[in-house]
Amino acid sequence: GGMAGQLPAVTWFSASVNVDNDLHGTLVAEARDQEAADNLREVIRGLVALGKLQAGSNPDVKGLIDSITLAGSGNSVKMGFDLPGSTVDHLGSLIQPGRQRIPPAVGK
Repeated sequence: GGMAGQLPAVTWFSASVNVDNDLHGTLVAEARDQEAADNLREVIRGLVALGKLQAGSNPDVKGLIDSITLAGSGNSVKMGFDLPGSTVDHLGSLIQPGRQRIPPAVGK
């Protein structure tokens, strides 16, 4: 019900994250049909647009929103993002005030 009933039908999805000095993520979804995939891409585009409006002058949030990529064709939808480690640290301190920044590894 509710919002879940409004979203396009997704038959499966996968998520992967690669963490090094930065954070790289990919979400892939397979929709019921091309129309559902097109609708899902539109939902994501709308959320990204809303995020850009809400980010205002916050460079870290703006960096997160700007790093989002959207691709796919047919029934497939692929969304990715890349965040520098410094942005991840700063966003974490916004979520948990007083959180100590972890110093970079020696030689990095």
